[in-house]
Amino acid sequence: MKQPSVEELMRMCAAEFLALFLFVFLSCGSALVTGATVTSISLSFGFTILALGHCFGHISGGHINPAVTIALTAAQKVDPIRCACFIIAQVLGAVLGAATLYGVMDKDSHNCLGSNMVADGYEVGQAFGLELVTTFVLVLTVFATTDEKNSEASTLGVFPIAMSVMICHLISIPLTGCGINPARSFGPATVAVLAGLECADKVMDDHYIFWFAPILGGLLAAFTYQMILTDNWLHASGGLIDVLRSKTLSPSNITVQDGFKPPPDLPQQAI
Repeated sequence: MKQPSVEELMRMCAAEFLALFLFVFLSCGSALVTGATVTSISLSFGFTILALGHCFGHISGGHINPAVTIALTAAQKVDPIRCACFIIAQVLGAVLGAATLYGVMDKDSHNCLGSNMVADGYEVGQAFGLELVTTFVLVLTVFATTDEKNSEASTLGVFPIAMSVMICHLISIPLTGCGINPARSFGPATVAVLAGLECADKVMDDHYIFWFAPILGGLLAAFTYQMILTDNWLHASGGLIDVLRSKTLSPSNITVQDGFKPPPDLPQQAI
């Protein structure tokens, strides 16, 4: 796993910060427009990811989501220091994006800034399950799209990931507002509370769902793709991977008299 220099890491963090700022401002903003529908909002989220992935994918990997960053870290594609820096940048970018959205939108159109909340009549456990499964779909798509063995995905770029975001929103918006991204959920909720919007008393009630469910769904997707659907875990090294893997299953990890041959590096970009 190649370690970025301090300068490279700063550029990557700047890319993640700007990506989340634009993502929250544009996508959540689409929910505040008069006449917005589930379809229009879903299209906005999907195509915004498509555009931002194209802009920032070659700089930071275009994670644009702490759940994606954590899943890639668990799969040994991102180092822990970069993971922590990315998450901080993502959260700060989301908060600033929501604050800017609050400042430019008409006061009658704030509509809780597109915050994620459990719909009335919907149980917390149901919301948790929905957020887990939809994030699983998103992160599984990320792993399949960035897999070097998947030659078909290389010609599609970030398009499959953007479409998975759109599909997840189509099913989840009426029920949870579709989080699948802890930073995207945290930004609008934080600004709504600080601004004293009408939803401030409710928006943080079940906010933990929009952190734990996406992170768990992302980790399950990483495990499923790397260890069940493919054998990619055999070619990664370090941390939890070495603990879980049996050395006898991977000849490249066996030390012989002629020397040790390290496994090839895996790509570190999400997009």
